[in-house]
Amino acid sequence: MLNETVSAWFLDAKRNIVEKSRVPFYDAHSLDKQRAYDIVCLMVGFDPDKYAAAATKAQMPPERQGTCAGDYSNASWSWTTVLRMHLRPASHPKQKFNVKYGSGQGRYDSIAKAFQTVRLLETVADLADDRYIWRRPITFEMRTCGSPNADWDLRTQTVLGCYEMAVDFANLYRDYGLTPTAASAAKN
Repeated sequence: MLNETVSAWFLDAKRNIVEKSRVPFYDAHSLDKQRAYDIVCLMVGFDPDKYAAAATKAQMPPERQGTCAGDYSNASWSWTTVLRMHLRPASHPKQKFNVKYGSGQGRYDSIAKAFQTVRLLETVADLADDRYIWRRPITFEMRTCGSPNADWDLRTQTVLGCYEMAVDFANLYRDYGLTPTAASAAKN
């Protein structure tokens, strides 16, 4: 899954160049390629042998790969320290999460139906519920938003995913990803 995430960030950067998209440097998020390289570095820092091929494919210089163990160590220690007090012991009751699937409004009905059928949000809620203590109920919601996006709404305590993201992701791979011939060759 991490490899696909990295690929998506690289493909999105490629799409932005080809389509001459305006890159908002003021955005709350780092640039697509920067996100991709950060993830590759954390992967290499976690297990250099397992993820060396991903770093090579991403053309990450060996000298940068050599510093990734430190990056991973810092990130791992930080997340472990912050999350430790939020880990749910087996004796602690689980928090009830709200799950909402909005209408696909015609255009995205098949995506909405697929997500409901595979119980995507319920799966995410169950994972969050099993692992962590939550102070209050949180809602996981999928709906049509008008653009591909995901967001956290602090006011309503809602994690929102937009159906448009699924279409955008499929189009990204269709238009900028591996061709069927290249995909077959990559598997061999």
